Amino acid sequence: MKAGLSPNIKSIIVDDEEDALINLQNALIKYCPSVQIIASCKDIEEAYHSISTLKPDLVFLDIDLGSKTSFELLDLLKPIDFKVIFVTGHQDYAIKAFKYSAVDYILKPVSGIELMPIIEKIIQETEHRDKLNFLSEQLQQKSIPDRIALNTGKHVVFVELKDIEYLKADERYVLCHLNDGNKIHVNRSIREFEDLLPEQFYRVHKSYMINLDFIVKLESREVAEVELKSGVVVPIAHKRKKDFYDFLQKKYGW
Repeated sequence: MKAGLSPNIKSIIVDDEEDALINLQNALIKYCPSVQIIASCKDIEEAYHSISTLKPDLVFLDIDLGSKTSFELLDLLKPIDFKVIFVTGHQDYAIKAFKYSAVDYILKPVSGIELMPIIEKIIQETEHRDKLNFLSEQLQQKSIPDRIALNTGKHVVFVELKDIEYLKADERYVLCHLNDGNKIHVNRSIREFEDLLPEQFYRVHKSYMINLDFIVKLESREVAEVELKSGVVVPIAHKRKKDFYDFLQKKYGW
């Protein structure tokens, strides 16, 4: 993390709504002259390129970016070495708790008066924490994104969650097995996927996480196993068995 922000704060705005983007630009120009807008982006791909190459101090992120969310973008940019202000048009926005470098969470339309104390606080900080907990309370259920961005180290692959059959830990990495037989080697630990993926996925073993939609059969022998549609048999850790079976019983009522 950078040691501190100078009075000239290099910032990037990411918003897929033209009116909202222009409103935020105008508010910053009028009320926050210390903020230098070095780029404005309307989608994840453009934002990823701009942030990676321009190295901003601060990024204003709209949460909803079409069919994607800004959390997918932040996952691609880890480790995060810039400040983040989330901007949203939703007063009630339910998400999982993610650890990002979030400074604040503001509602559209953005007010210049509201921005001033936030920017002043950033300027006054002499040291940044490596990461800040961004926690949004689940006030209202919101649909979970149906795609995930997988960073292989060489490129980024966008995959439908429904196409992921299971994940297998491979030392410090994860092999993502798709229902078409393809495998994607991802630069991420299986523990990170636990925080990232929805309830549709369950970690049944220290090395395996499965998509519940692909379960065909459970073996309740001394060594429990679960068979998936592809024919793959995945072991269920003894210490996870009871919780897993209780979870399935509540979910499917068997």
